[in-house]
Amino acid sequence: MRKEDYRIYEKRASYVLGFHGCDESTAEELLKNDTPVFKPSQNDYDWLGNGMYFWENDPVRAWEFIEEAKTRKPKRIKDPAIIGAVIDSGYCLDLAERKYADLVKEAYDDYKKLIKEDGMEMPSNKSASPDDKDRVLRKLDRAVIEFLHISIAKNRLQPFDTVRCIFPEGEELYEGAGFRKKTHIQIAVRNPEMIKGYFRPIRIL
Repeated sequence: MRKEDYRIYEKRASYVLGFHGCDESTAEELLKNDTPVFKPSQNDYDWLGNGMYFWENDPVRAWEFIEEAKTRKPKRIKDPAIIGAVIDSGYCLDLAERKYADLVKEAYDDYKKLIKEDGMEMPSNKSASPDDKDRVLRKLDRAVIEFLHISIAKNRLQPFDTVRCIFPEGEELYEGAGFRKKTHIQIAVRNPEMIKGYFRPIRIL
């Protein structure tokens, strides 16, 4: 048995809903335009690499994030809002699947070798604060993911449309639990054509 034997399952067959926290002005801009405004995040700590980030099927977590962002960046986030998106995962680098986890590990090995040959310093994942046990500043993970995408482009292989992964985060849900309070799934959309439309989430009062 080889991993390649199952390549017919690489294209996902359904859409997912993603939620993005942003300022109200950004939400309005996305909703009113016929052509989606695609502004990928390119921070050196973005753990899934470059892309537009969404919380998969989790508007509550999107709200938590943007409210926290307002506290940190009050000038940038004046009126917190969330927007929903219909996303076609397409050809997805899903780190919850074994074959893709192995692919990323191979990319790490190649990247580490290159860094060593060039005499450069290897990036690392770091904590954002003394209380941060999750090391949310994922400079190493971003570097490895981006290295993988660059390698794919150089070899003229099919590029990934999206990147998806589960992020265990936060304190124990209860004493002795294997669950974490802020665990979530994030999707980074690299190909803007995978976003089929935006919508204003419905609130049931």
